[in-house]
Amino acid sequence: MAVRCDAPFLPEDIMVNILKRLPVKSLIRFQCVCKHWKNLFKTSLFVTDHLHYSSAQYPSLLVKPNRNCQPLHLSLIDGEINALQVQIPPLIGSLPDVTIEGSCNGLLCIATDMSKDSLFLWNPATREVRQVPATRPSKFPRSYCILGFGFSEIVDDYKIVKAGRDNVITGVKMYSLRTDSWKNIEFGSLEGLELLNYSVNVNGVIFWSAVDSGCNLIVSFDIATEVFTLIRIPTSSCLPDITVFEDKFAILYLFPILDNSNDGLYYSIDLSVLEEDIGSCTERWSWSQKYDSSWSNIYSSSSTLTIWRNEFVSACDSFRKTRLTNEGGQDIENQEENVGLYFLNIITNERMMFAIPEYSR
Repeated sequence: MAVRCDAPFLPEDIMVNILKRLPVKSLIRFQCVCKHWKNLFKTSLFVTDHLHYSSAQYPSLLVKPNRNCQPLHLSLIDGEINALQVQIPPLIGSLPDVTIEGSCNGLLCIATDMSKDSLFLWNPATREVRQVPATRPSKFPRSYCILGFGFSEIVDDYKIVKAGRDNVITGVKMYSLRTDSWKNIEFGSLEGLELLNYSVNVNGVIFWSAVDSGCNLIVSFDIATEVFTLIRIPTSSCLPDITVFEDKFAILYLFPILDNSNDGLYYSIDLSVLEEDIGSCTERWSWSQKYDSSWSNIYSSSSTLTIWRNEFVSACDSFRKTRLTNEGGQDIENQEENVGLYFLNIITNERMMFAIPEYSR
């Protein structure tokens, strides 16, 4: 008598729920399991679901030492504060003058020359590299271009904004990954502004710091509507660092305090996030203060500061004879100059200095 033996079966929704929890390296291997899985992993819905889950479960911080005119060198700091060296694709690693102009959903926007004519989109997890078609908008000085990079769920598209700058903005073009093409963008609201060379993106909007007649402000670009907006900041006389906190655009003010006894600078920190006042008859945007460290200071030999998870992270260009923490979480006595990071927990106020061995000098 023949016995029927059906193949094991999982409903599609359960299978997808399992697969979206796997790391990228596993998904790359599993593409060869069947054509259905290979196609599934490329759908925008699966990519979005996997991204939302992995970013919450496996937070990571990408670190680049400030070494000009050297091949690109990156380390990935994971949630356990372990430093992993990132493999650089030959196409990018062989170039001496590489800058990271932006990051979004695991993609990096890379420029390979000072004029930023050569651009690449690189996914370090999958090791895929895509060259962006070259363009140079009219009236763009060759050596002065400002970039921004981000993603909008509304239009399901990644876009690069490229602004020509000659003290003030002279032209703006935008690249769409979906159409693989550039187009001109209206920039009338930016006339007379000096746009600064660093941007962040959150919730479909790219943000830059800017200067207008000696006053500091924020410029935003909505990726879906392709419209620039000028936003006032609480203290226009001081230039803030820009970052993201709790999925909102945020600004950080660093107020230096000289400490002669330790031969260094301490920075008092002030953190505010941007709130959108929908339905307000006055200002659309307002600022909400989240942290004021008037009673607590952070040490750094560099004023570079960002936020990762619930911690302020400051780049320490060099420090020596300092109690450090290695990848295993053990204290080590540092006798040589190292590149490293200084962590200050926003909630507990706990501090830690972390040396990155690959960057020791």
